Amino acid sequence: MKITKIMYLIPLLVLIVSFSITQNVYAQTNTPPTINILKPTPGLYLSAISITFIAGATDPEDGAINHLIVWTSNVSGFIGNGFNITTKLPAGDHTITATVTDSGGLTSEVSVSGIKVVASNQAPVITIETPSTGDIFGNGEPVTFEGSAIDDYDGDISETMFWISNIDGNLGTGPSITTSELSVGIHTITVRAFDSFFWQGINSVTIMISDEAHPIPNPSWVNVSINESNSNWNFENQVHLRTVLTKTSEFDSSFNDEPLTVTVQTTNPDTQALLSTRTGTVTFGGLVNQGVTVYNNWHGGIEFVQFDILVTDSQNRVYSSLFSQTLTNPSYDPTIVTITSPQNNELVKGKFDVSAVLSGFEGTTTVKFMVDGITVYTDTTSPYETSLFAKDFSSGDHTLVVEASDANSFDTDSIVFRKR
Repeated sequence: MKITKIMYLIPLLVLIVSFSITQNVYAQTNTPPTINILKPTPGLYLSAISITFIAGATDPEDGAINHLIVWTSNVSGFIGNGFNITTKLPAGDHTITATVTDSGGLTSEVSVSGIKVVASNQAPVITIETPSTGDIFGNGEPVTFEGSAIDDYDGDISETMFWISNIDGNLGTGPSITTSELSVGIHTITVRAFDSFFWQGINSVTIMISDEAHPIPNPSWVNVSINESNSNWNFENQVHLRTVLTKTSEFDSSFNDEPLTVTVQTTNPDTQALLSTRTGTVTFGGLVNQGVTVYNNWHGGIEFVQFDILVTDSQNRVYSSLFSQTLTNPSYDPTIVTITSPQNNELVKGKFDVSAVLSGFEGTTTVKFMVDGITVYTDTTSPYETSLFAKDFSSGDHTLVVEASDANSFDTDSIVFRKR
């Protein structure tokens, strides 16, 4: 009987022991959950803009437990619950911690530091050191661009600067680049940089690439003109020509506060002699479109004249401009020589008189009498006359030319006389 009772108790004992062992094994194999933060990442954030917090948590026994995640900050404390939340943080250097606890009471946490929240932000300040607006370079000449980009929180971000030409496109990145590949033309070079908030800093400079290997600036950059009006008449038989230089663009910046030599000349030597004052020195101030004046006395009468105005700067660079104008002197007394004897086609014989009268000439005047291109008489005082002998000429037609000239004027007259 006792043996039978014992036999009945043995299975019960085995079941109890088995259950106890199973419970112990379960308790010993419970592992803590794992958790990872995807956002935010270290960087700069604005207190006025919401920040996204994303994390994932799993547990070997419980599976996904994202809904149990708790977010906290070392600055502001509790942030919120859940695997994906959006909220604002106050200014400060935050360390963000995400914590999760499984059903077995085991807790895991993970933190991310370097979350700098600021109350305000400014775009980067970009400075272009070189070149300067208005600089001129020859075709193929190396051009170096240097600058800096400073941000209020990121500090020196010059390495992120990128340079762009409105003609040639991207030129390169960084605080200093050099290129000799710029196309001929007027370039607006823009440089940009972005800070951690993707706020953009921007600056630009305008330069010229000349089609000359060693550039002589385009004449259109200096607007040179000669203006004459009745109010500019000076002395008798003279007119003032007003040479006005006008800065027409930023490329004239090199003219600021430096002397410029202005030379007015013509392609006609006879006309050039009528300009009593041909050079002058002027200085620009800092204002664009500021005119300056050089006066030239015109001694001529009515004449269409093409002037070549040359402007030389302190570096001996020459700017030139052509200007054409018909000059009219209302008080001008034309210089005229008229042969009074013999008459045109007159038949001469024996001794005959040769004479001329002048008007408009000033000062010492030289009068030459020439027959068939040979000077036969010269006179410098009035009356301008002499006598010739027909026997000294062959039969037929002969041309008499009388030339008269003073320091500023010149005129001729001619007739034909005959001898049998």
